[in-house]
Amino acid sequence: MKTHKRDRTQRAWSKGYHAGLVGMSKEACPYAGSVNVRHNWMVGWRQAKENLSHGLE
Repeated sequence: MKTHKRDRTQRAWSKGYHAGLVGMSKEACPYAGSVNVRHNWMVGWRQAKENLSHGLE
């Protein structure tokens, strides 16, 4: 059975979320070329920061 690659935007969200959890700054976003992918990274980063502030992680 073949494995399917995850959607690039989903992967960007996951990496952004992880970056937010470990304390990286939002300027560390590696996706400068694509607006949609960068947006998803930032959404993940913000979600992680929000979760940390609410004590969820």
